[in-house]
Amino acid sequence: MTAPLTSGQRQAVEHILTSTHRFVRVEGHAGTGKTHMHKHAIARMTEQGFKVRAVAPYGNQARALRELGVETGTIAAMLKARDTERFALDDKKGCHR
Repeated sequence: MTAPLTSGQRQAVEHILTSTHRFVRVEGHAGTGKTHMHKHAIARMTEQGFKVRAVAPYGNQARALRELGVETGTIAAMLKARDTERFALDDKKGCHR
């Protein structure tokens, strides 16, 4: 059984799921449960038919997200791929219930 979310984690998941923005940033100190929170958010988005992709400022953050099964790259790699049209977004925006 997965551990329940804290109040702050629930707020972050709600923000991710209800945002109308294509990119949503989540910040938190080490050990605050960002990975745990992301597992919940990713599961909900995937259930709703969204393809979840992520970008991260640093390689170690990108690796942590990849370990959750999310296609992830660094911001620099995403910008370079976008310039060569290897990074394209679909028409879905937001993850509304």
